[in-house]
Amino acid sequence: MNVSGKKVSHNKFGEGKIVEQNENSIQIEFSTETKTFQYPFCFEKHISFVDKDVPTVILEEIKKLKEDEQIIKEENDKRIQDIIRPVVKVPVRKKKKA
Repeated sequence: MNVSGKKVSHNKFGEGKIVEQNENSIQIEFSTETKTFQYPFCFEKHISFVDKDVPTVILEEIKKLKEDEQIIKEENDKRIQDIIRPVVKVPVRKKKKA
């Protein structure tokens, strides 16, 4: 979602305006300085939109990214298990009949 030009609020720096955005970060111009934040995860805790309609879209984007990360993690975990799983199977000894 393009959030350039949107007004935001930060708990420490106060209100600001998003002046630049790329795939992974945004720059916000506050009254005293310009800061760069990780996009879209900065909206989970530190930054909120002044326009209250925008957060729903961003939170959906964050949810989708986290789901994708979880899928990748599970696939990587499975690959690791396949690599470290012993290749040679130890035969199970049968109990002698009495």
